[in-house]
Amino acid sequence: MTNPSSQPQYQAVLVDTHIVIWLANNDPRGQAAQLLLKNVDKIYLSCLSILEINMKLATGKLKMDEPLEQLIDDLRLSILDYTQEQTAAYRIFSPDNKDPFDNALIATAQREGVPFVTADRLITPLSATYPWILAV
Repeated sequence: MTNPSSQPQYQAVLVDTHIVIWLANNDPRGQAAQLLLKNVDKIYLSCLSILEINMKLATGKLKMDEPLEQLIDDLRLSILDYTQEQTAAYRIFSPDNKDPFDNALIATAQREGVPFVTADRLITPLSATYPWILAV
């Protein structure tokens, strides 16, 4: 296991939706992200992720022990609005992943100049091309 004190310090990051879900449910898959996020000054959650989480809650694909608003407070997340500039930056980053939420979040991180924290197996290979994608 990596020593948390050896983790790089980031001023701000944008977290992928599944990272928040894992942290909310104390899923062991979120441990690497949790270590990295301890050294981050500002953790952004896109309003797109809030939409995605609410869609999963509404369809019964996701259950959470506490309300999303409480989780956002508990994890000290800052909400990042989805802007016209971020929309204009949207593109498909890999032919293997055409998920609109994934590509919108990647474009948002790129446009805002913040690292994107993800463990998505369709996104993590992109970290070799896009160093601002942080695979955890």
